Amino acid sequence: MSVYYKKSRLILSKVKKPYFQKLALSLCSIFFLLSIEANAIQNPTLPSIELLTNPPKNDQSDISLELIADFSPNLIKKGETTTLTILGRVGKRYHIYSVFPQGEFAPKPTEVFLENQWLSKINSTTESETTNIHDQAFDLSLKIHQNDFWISNEYVLSNVTHPGKNVIDGYLTYQICDNRICSLPTKRYFKATIEIQ
Repeated sequence: MSVYYKKSRLILSKVKKPYFQKLALSLCSIFFLLSIEANAIQNPTLPSIELLTNPPKNDQSDISLELIADFSPNLIKKGETTTLTILGRVGKRYHIYSVFPQGEFAPKPTEVFLENQWLSKINSTTESETTNIHDQAFDLSLKIHQNDFWISNEYVLSNVTHPGKNVIDGYLTYQICDNRICSLPTKRYFKATIEIQ
């Protein structure tokens, strides 16, 4: 059992007053993260990843991810198909990962989700050309997207729809890294308009 884990249990057992509970929980969180890192050092088969959970405010633009989503064709009838293409731009020095799985210890693939029940995905996701790098954060050879990229899904329109213009909400799940540190898995939302006849 990790010494950090023991320390966190000791703190919780001694805190009785509500006033100090928040401080105790913060300290336990720190000890928990240290415990994970210590375990990773003791077991080299586990990748050790530094998580950038609170990036500096003056660095937000560098790790940003910009998205534009568009349906083509964007005027369709019930039963017809349309393709959603997401154009993305990753901030300078950073990258996100391919839409395809890359192994047990690799990051989760980038994925597209629609918050809509009328459109059903009918084909596998496609993406722009990726770059192969040795990612130091995971100590693996991985396929990534840098700078500008695109991701595309094909959907069929069901019979239960609302005619006229509809704004479709969706989001991209991804991790953004700089080959040394990574964000936690996160979401970036987008909107796309489709007109149904």
